[in-house]
Amino acid sequence: MHRTQPEAEGQARQPPAEAAVRKERQRRPARRPGRRPQGRRRRRAGDHRPAGAAGRPAPTPGGPPLPGRRPAHGAAAGRRRRAAHEPARPGRPAPRRRVRPLARPARHPLGGDDHIGGSCLLVESGDTRLLVDAGIRPGDTPEPPRDIAAALQARPEAVVVTHAHADHCGYVPALAARLPRLRVVATPESCRLMPVMWQDSLKVMQQRADVRNSYGGSWQPLYDRTAMDDAVTRLEELPVGVPRRIGDLTVELFPAGHILGAAGAVVRAGDRRVVVTGDISGFRQESVDGYRLPDGARGADLLVLESTCCAEKHDDRETRVGDLVSTVADVHAAGGRVLIPAFALGRAQELALLMRTRLPHVPVLVDGMAKDLTRTFESAADLSIFGGNVAPAPRPPAYDSFTEGVVIATSGMLTAGPAVEWAARILPEADSAVLLSGYQDEESGGRRLLDDARGGAPVHELPARHGTRSVPLRARVDQIRLSAHADRHGLLDIADETRAAQVMLVHGVPWKQRGFRQTLDVRGHATARTAPWQAT
Repeated sequence: MHRTQPEAEGQARQPPAEAAVRKERQRRPARRPGRRPQGRRRRRAGDHRPAGAAGRPAPTPGGPPLPGRRPAHGAAAGRRRRAAHEPARPGRPAPRRRVRPLARPARHPLGGDDHIGGSCLLVESGDTRLLVDAGIRPGDTPEPPRDIAAALQARPEAVVVTHAHADHCGYVPALAARLPRLRVVATPESCRLMPVMWQDSLKVMQQRADVRNSYGGSWQPLYDRTAMDDAVTRLEELPVGVPRRIGDLTVELFPAGHILGAAGAVVRAGDRRVVVTGDISGFRQESVDGYRLPDGARGADLLVLESTCCAEKHDDRETRVGDLVSTVADVHAAGGRVLIPAFALGRAQELALLMRTRLPHVPVLVDGMAKDLTRTFESAADLSIFGGNVAPAPRPPAYDSFTEGVVIATSGMLTAGPAVEWAARILPEADSAVLLSGYQDEESGGRRLLDDARGGAPVHELPARHGTRSVPLRARVDQIRLSAHADRHGLLDIADETRAAQVMLVHGVPWKQRGFRQTLDVRGHATARTAPWQAT
């Protein structure tokens, strides 16, 4: 079951009964006046600065977190918490308390900063540390965030997940297995979608491990079923616009567009604020609206801005949708069928809705993981996708009996899954088409297909379980980008609207980030290096 925290979370705990306080005092060992235990630093109520171990240096501004530090716990911590709420005893003045301000927030990129995949940011203030995202780096054998060891050393109290794509949430089960007290916080929609994503990722990892290890390898999935089930029990729903206290930090989520449930985060430490956009878009899609910045994001100390498409200028979305609809209509009128490989979450549902509203006379099947996720998507979004001309693909597969219409199938980069099986039947058909709707990695099957088609190759090598298989290449092959990321102008609009003291770019390619950083400088935005940062 997902745990939904009460709105009043973060308010002070009620003081213990006075009898319990007296009983606790009786158990305390007597101390000589003016003395305190060696090597221990006195902690006063309101003092949130890192305590550290005796002899350990304080962190330098902008430096990495000290390994092994963790929030205070045990009997001493309990006494400090009780003292903070202890009422004054009759005849004795209330204890004097010196309140110090919260430590300045620091932010450390641990993955997905100068590359795309494995997103993970560490934010800390005082004794509190939290992560924003913990994704996997995609590949033949998925990998954790680049600096995951630093995240484990920091022992964060929580991970705030911006959305349910695997490159942002895929490592959470493995992280939760190693951090037994870790909280997993996300929007209600993401809390519904992530378990489906984790289950499918585990299935794919197990299949890849079987194949790899059959040739003498020893690779194992990043987590097992027990870890996944445990992570599901840790999920805490946090609706957008509702602040939640996590130790010395307060987190507020805001709508980020992109896909269902995607959210940016405003992280506060006192009057200091860091805004993390996650993946973000400002245009309306069939399944989700664009981002909405809260007042608390404006004038922040730091804006951590994604930069996936920071060097691109996208055509008007309606123009791109029109091109897709026109191509599908032409192929259908000629008696052919269309395969659209699509990412399982977000893109597949968007395409299905477009086909249902723009081409209601064309039959559409949704296959693979996209079929399972669409059912969860409908429930989480209170939205109808299946129905009318759109249906889940039947079992056994209708590879040969479904002779005209559209197939939306995973994987989006044509690397595995039913999309590859459909491509094996459709590519040899001269009246049919394969339309790649999203980004294609340099090593992906989709990119190789595009290169072969543009080069006039008569055959194409499709990926297979053990190697490749050759198929005739007669169908039309094209790419129609329907990006769910803000482009260059959209990102500039976000920076202008936020007007943060500094802007840091993440989730992008270094050479593109360098050019966009120069553009931000010209427009009057102070930029920070994609590196450890601390508020001044």
